[in-house]
Amino acid sequence: MRSRDRQEQIVAQLLSQGSVHILELRERFQVSEGTVRNDLRALEADGRLIRTHGGAIAIDAKRSPHHRVSPGLNDGTLIGEKRQSQLQSIAHRAAELINEGDLILLSSSPITQAMVPDLLAMKSLVVLTNSLDIAQRLAQNSAHTVVLIGGQIHHNQDALDGRTAASVLERMRVSKAFITCDGISMAQGFASNDIADAQMKSSMVACADAVIVLAMSEVIGKLALMSFAGLNQVHQLITPNDLPQSALNELVGAGVRVSMCGEHITEVCFDCPPDRNWRIGFSNLTEEQDFTVKVRQSIERAAAQSGNIELILTNNDTNPQQALENARRMLDAKVDLVIEYQQDERTNYMLMDLFRSAKTPVLAVDIPMQAQFISAQTIFGQGGLRARPPPNGFAKTGMARSIRSYVWSSRNQGRSRRRAFRVL
Repeated sequence: MRSRDRQEQIVAQLLSQGSVHILELRERFQVSEGTVRNDLRALEADGRLIRTHGGAIAIDAKRSPHHRVSPGLNDGTLIGEKRQSQLQSIAHRAAELINEGDLILLSSSPITQAMVPDLLAMKSLVVLTNSLDIAQRLAQNSAHTVVLIGGQIHHNQDALDGRTAASVLERMRVSKAFITCDGISMAQGFASNDIADAQMKSSMVACADAVIVLAMSEVIGKLALMSFAGLNQVHQLITPNDLPQSALNELVGAGVRVSMCGEHITEVCFDCPPDRNWRIGFSNLTEEQDFTVKVRQSIERAAAQSGNIELILTNNDTNPQQALENARRMLDAKVDLVIEYQQDERTNYMLMDLFRSAKTPVLAVDIPMQAQFISAQTIFGQGGLRARPPPNGFAKTGMARSIRSYVWSSRNQGRSRRRAFRVL
């Protein structure tokens, strides 16, 4: 078969199903995965599809007879490399929350469909879904148990809904539900523009131990037709990292854990309990000055008070070569964060280039604040690591300004609380 004929059949399948998978196409056309990837690249270059991890989706979701107008993407069109990258980031982060053997529920949407390639590689999942596309694709893995929630099917939609589907969920229990929406607001909580969809998702929320909402940032702050969950009913929101600051403040203030996806994944919440130990390196300027010794001692106290910090200490001894050697030791030790006390500008840039190339976040100190102000709450917080890396992994600033850049605090109902940051 000629490549052009094969590509036309791929487009036809996209129009029919809304998405295609490389393994499916390889078996259908009896060609190599490389050939399929070349076909998808050519079609993407022609503007006829959008490639995803492990396959492709249709550019115009409305043209697919198995594709609901996407909750959370309700313009119906997935265009733009940045937007597709954001959608994939959300899908990958959501898939990372699933363990082999989990009992999960997936609502119908392009974001949850983008989770399928990651889920196909897992073992022994039990998956409930109201998506025809997701059910058909996950059923290819015989190790999975896939339950298609029965209900009413509509023209040009992928999702099953209605009273029958909702009644099925009333007798079910899942550990995690992954749901999309059309609006998120303080007034409504999480909402949909479709009444049947909202009723279905209300039942999904009720049967799940943990509810994870997947949403593009443009739906945040918007009202929709019908609410299906209050803010206090959702355990986590996964969204791109272009979330407006005011919206983030409101969501976190309402107790929602927010995962912002970008080059790194940043999780923000109030009073997050420590869920891992952190390895942090501190390179002191010198141990020959009383002030620098106090700085080091205060950081040691902070780490001890935090309870989940492994602190690695080195002494630069005001020697640029020693500082570079210590930096390499920190990288060899695979630290999660480096606090670098260094006053020589040239050495600072050499160190930061080294840490940036290793993608290791840094707090760079050149004008320290008084040592007694460096506390466990200041650097590490009460629930875990609070430091957040700057956009380029580098901050050349004083201790006071540096700490204030990475530790955010806010007021909630008259009480001061802190947000916990984790770079994953």
